[in-house]
Amino acid sequence: MKFLKHTVWSLIVASMMTACMGFDEINVDPDKTNRPTPGMLATQILFSMMDSRSNSSEGFANHCMLSKHIACGEKIRDYAYNRIGRTGFGAYTSLIEAEKMVECAAEVEKPAYRALAHFVRAYNLFYLTMRVGDIPYSEALGGEKGNFTPRYDTQKDVIAGVLDELDEAYELFSQASAFAGDFVFGGKPDKWMRVVNSFELKVLMYCAAKDAEIDAAARFATVFGRGKLLASNADNFQLVYSSRPDQMYPFNQYPKFSMYMLVSSTLVEMLKEHEDRRLFYYAEPAQTLLSAGEDTYEAYEGVDPVAESSEIVNAYMRGSCSKLNNRYLETEVGEPFIRIGYAELQFILAEAALRKWITGEGAEGYYKSGIRAAMEFTAANTPVKYQHGVKIDDAYIASYLEGPQVKFGASATENLNRIYKQKYILYFLQHEWDAFFECRRTGVPELPVNPSTNMNTDPSKMLVRWMYPQTEYDRNNANVMEAIARQYDGLDNENCVMWLLK
Repeated sequence: MKFLKHTVWSLIVASMMTACMGFDEINVDPDKTNRPTPGMLATQILFSMMDSRSNSSEGFANHCMLSKHIACGEKIRDYAYNRIGRTGFGAYTSLIEAEKMVECAAEVEKPAYRALAHFVRAYNLFYLTMRVGDIPYSEALGGEKGNFTPRYDTQKDVIAGVLDELDEAYELFSQASAFAGDFVFGGKPDKWMRVVNSFELKVLMYCAAKDAEIDAAARFATVFGRGKLLASNADNFQLVYSSRPDQMYPFNQYPKFSMYMLVSSTLVEMLKEHEDRRLFYYAEPAQTLLSAGEDTYEAYEGVDPVAESSEIVNAYMRGSCSKLNNRYLETEVGEPFIRIGYAELQFILAEAALRKWITGEGAEGYYKSGIRAAMEFTAANTPVKYQHGVKIDDAYIASYLEGPQVKFGASATENLNRIYKQKYILYFLQHEWDAFFECRRTGVPELPVNPSTNMNTDPSKMLVRWMYPQTEYDRNNANVMEAIARQYDGLDNENCVMWLLK
């Protein structure tokens, strides 16, 4: 991997002079500047972190195909059948941008931009190590010093570094003043302190199985004790779409592909089992079942996401299964795309309470707060015409929380599983790859595998990782091969088990 910082940086600056810098009010007149400002760079970095469109709605759908929330009624899609191949290392570009952002900042601005840079590093590198395992970390940006072949740090060391960077980001934001270029929170350090802490708790929960090695429980309690956490859906770290060209909700912008999206039986049956009205907000009734009434659970049918593609296409053509709710295709703004959210945080706190990592309002209290926030978010972003005559209001939420399939029981294991199921429901078309990573961590729900359609190299298994980029074999061969030998006995495939999962 050649981190040619000067070359990459010149391309970044050139693209920024002509590209839209963000959503809604963020626009830069290229005639007014010949060099980027830290605010311009902050906007570019945040946008590249948060935009999940991958230039098409198909790219936007991949994460939910892999987690078996949705299927495609058009043709075979690789992610739907567990062929994900090699990841890329493009996330390192944002790290270069973040360094330049800090360099461009005036001294009084540096605490805020240094804090943001630490968060950007932590966020991007955490999700990269979650994909593959060991990655370049300590030598990742050594190109200016002539190191174009960085060594790979162990996943354990990468995660330790991520946690330290989040601690540093929190401290710097606590010293910072408002900064430019933040189209998410308007540059308010208090909001960012809450995001950073909440993300650190998320990272630590992903590391629950490694508590003894990284002291996850104690670190979790320390971060929780700071008190600065997301306080409501208004604090979500999310991308809000608009009606402007190239800023619309992805499925609205590319309706030709989106029209083939079907809701899976994995999700539909879970929603029916819980008598969860989000079903009516996530899906359309099956055309062949409309006689039951669009406001009845009987009118909704999921498609087996791992069936033969021809079977799924036929079900789509017959109208015997539920498509995505039309709001995803017809409303320009769709719904905000959450990366770090309040509802998810409440489920993380509920699990932490069950594990005795924290006290507070108790596991069930956090759990109920998470469900309420998740339902309120869905209701707030579903216009009445797309609700199929079914309301999600305070009265319904209160009754739902006392339902036999929802409320806590006597078994801690059962209660954990209920938390995990609610997170799976929450992750529908949200949080990008977290649904897959969470199912990989917990096994709940157990994602279906069909050996006759599974394109994993081992058709009897659900894959667990991406492979390393081909560019690493071409340009940094010795180091990537050393990392593969150290972790996976020389194999680099989708079934190799990384340190975090052992």
